[in-house]
Amino acid sequence: MAKLQYRKNGSTVTKDSTNDQQSITKKNNGTKAETSSSIILQVIGPLIIAGFGMVGAGLLLDHIQSTIVFQKLSELVILVPALLGLKGNLEMTMASRLSSIGNTGKLKTNLQRFKTFYANMALTQCQSIGVGISAALFAITIQAIYSGSLSLSNVMVLCAISQLTACIASLVLGTIVQLIIILCLDRGINPDNIATPIAAALGDLVTLYILYFVSNQIYISMDTNPCLSFLILLFSITLFPIFWKISLCDPFTAIALYESWIPVLSAMAISSSGGLVLNYAISQYNRLAVFQPLINGVGGNIAAIQASRMSTFLHQSKKKSIKIKYFLNPFGLFVRPGNNSRTARILLGLVVPCQMIFLMALCFIHDDKQSPLTLRFVIFYLLVSLLQVLILLHLTENLVKWIWSCGINPDNSTIPYLTAIGDFLGTYFLLKAFQYAS
Repeated sequence: MAKLQYRKNGSTVTKDSTNDQQSITKKNNGTKAETSSSIILQVIGPLIIAGFGMVGAGLLLDHIQSTIVFQKLSELVILVPALLGLKGNLEMTMASRLSSIGNTGKLKTNLQRFKTFYANMALTQCQSIGVGISAALFAITIQAIYSGSLSLSNVMVLCAISQLTACIASLVLGTIVQLIIILCLDRGINPDNIATPIAAALGDLVTLYILYFVSNQIYISMDTNPCLSFLILLFSITLFPIFWKISLCDPFTAIALYESWIPVLSAMAISSSGGLVLNYAISQYNRLAVFQPLINGVGGNIAAIQASRMSTFLHQSKKKSIKIKYFLNPFGLFVRPGNNSRTARILLGLVVPCQMIFLMALCFIHDDKQSPLTLRFVIFYLLVSLLQVLILLHLTENLVKWIWSCGINPDNSTIPYLTAIGDFLGTYFLLKAFQYAS
């Protein structure tokens, strides 16, 4: 259990950091101490919105994958999960980082907000250029492995589509995240409970729509303006050092600029393992794909909320000496006292109600003849959802502490690992649910 040690009247006083979290929050941010009911009310709405956002993204993908541009550029289908995963991590880490900055009282004036938001937008644009190209190269590599051939003409086009999509999506989503942070802080709401799931909810849907629009426009102009893809990439590479220099002007974004690359790219590698499991699972159960975004999205969002809250507390208590103790027993997190444990219990308790809402929504979207929603399947689906979230929350507790003890900001590093591991676990557990229910 984390301990806070400080000097008082010449003697050393030790306090439980988790029990002291609410008083630190109130002191730094001026908001009221959170109760269990306030946490539930603030978290449940964004989680439900995030779930329906993923349902909408699934329906949109089902529609656009049959369009001409997706048929001609088959790499776009492979690009979708890699690009959505990478882009979601950027916006979620941005939301977590800004929540920590806001909760430590560094976003009170308009000047502070302008400088911080300006630097964070430059950071996300810098990351988007790298992320877009990385996702495109990943999709091209996978396609070349499966097909045994490589179309050099599609490489430039796909890199331009991916990179431009990532930059536009970052501009839109980054603006939305910043507005949410401001609204939460001005109304005394903890942005850790709101910003991260909202970023995840809008991230997939917005990025997917922008991907379709950009790819369609570039594909149409390929004959009339064959140099367009090259000009887009050249323009982006020219802007990259400018965004890099702006990011270095703020201490928080300067650190994130160097700390975030390895977690984000490592998360892509982990997610690719989940993609291989998904390909096998869909070949065995064609209806499995409908549930994959839901189980992965809910698990990843819950883990991200817990990671964001823990990171905020560590930043708030940064001036104090913290002795960290890790917990190997996954059930110990949910039974011990403290604010982190209370939040973990609340988040775990929200899994079944949220998943039931999404399952009922799927009943209206898909007809009963195609839907696998039998009582046996629902029971196994809810069980594997609980197991996934239990593992992720336990991992979050230890991973955030370990990253902090290494001198790395958890806001920049934790969420990509958690969401990628959540994707892998969710896909594997979902496959098991179908196997046991069949």
